Amino acid sequence: MSREFRLPPVLALLLFLLSPAWLHAQNAQVVPPATIIGEVRVARVGMPTKRLLITIFTRGATFNSTYTDDEGKFSFSQLEGNRYTIGVDDPDYEPAQASVAVNPDIQSLYHVFLRLTPREREPTAGPPAGANRNVVSSKDYTRLFPKKAVQEFDEGVKADGKQEHERAIEHYEKALKLAPEYYPARNNLGSDLLARGEFQRAKDEFERVIKLNQTDAAAYFNLANVYLLTRDYAAALRYASEGLAKQPDLAFGNFVAGSVQCRSGNAGTGEQLLLRALQLDPTLTKAHLELVNVYLQQHRQADAIARLELFLKVSPNDALGPKVRDLLKRLRAQAPRPQ
Repeated sequence: MSREFRLPPVLALLLFLLSPAWLHAQNAQVVPPATIIGEVRVARVGMPTKRLLITIFTRGATFNSTYTDDEGKFSFSQLEGNRYTIGVDDPDYEPAQASVAVNPDIQSLYHVFLRLTPREREPTAGPPAGANRNVVSSKDYTRLFPKKAVQEFDEGVKADGKQEHERAIEHYEKALKLAPEYYPARNNLGSDLLARGEFQRAKDEFERVIKLNQTDAAAYFNLANVYLLTRDYAAALRYASEGLAKQPDLAFGNFVAGSVQCRSGNAGTGEQLLLRALQLDPTLTKAHLELVNVYLQQHRQADAIARLELFLKVSPNDALGPKVRDLLKRLRAQAPRPQ
């Protein structure tokens, strides 16, 4: 007589909690901190020739500072919902700022593009011998990123901050009509499309972001997340790995890569990536729950209990708190009593 296979009740509950469909449905309830990823480019030059100090402000006060990497990129994590101003104040360039309305309910990743203009110098006899004259002109630079496109992008970010997603999409689309290569607008458009379940359109936008800027690690992680949610784990793993090669210290990227590895049968590698994600961002709730699922599949009840306890300690007011407490109670009841 054949026997029907059934998952243990506790494991079945965790698998439900961690299913792509359930996670997608709960996006509006789970509110982890957000991350801003930025990029600096210099008119007539391209990438900055040195590392620049980037400062983030909120309500007129300095919130944090960091330096760009060798490619002019930077990031700020652990951001709660608020309006932030990101600026560069360097003696070699005119001051530049960008404003971002962060709302973790909408998305966890935001993109900022800062354009710097070199300060005017005293005239000299001419460029030094051997100077590179093959540079992008200011006219070409403005053509690539027109002011009107940036304004439409900013309006889209404001609309997202007010949870007016349809209006945000309209602004991003207007920005892209003016500047089809304006990849931050494409990335935010893809995020809004993904939030309303339009996986194919979101995938198309993220793929175009990568074509426009192959160094943008966030786009690789976003595309990997689309494939993760649609259960194409081979493609998800490919893009997550490419993203990690470009930016290995992004918590969301390590979470996506770890989740893909776990669901592809590579629990050991997946566990290490998920632990790395939590080192970078201890409040990344989905990473905690993904680890619990791994531990229950491996019958590591004590580790699962410890991870759930840590989840509640780090995020006591999380929307998943009641379900986590119920699961923790059941696991403790099943745990063997000390002799």
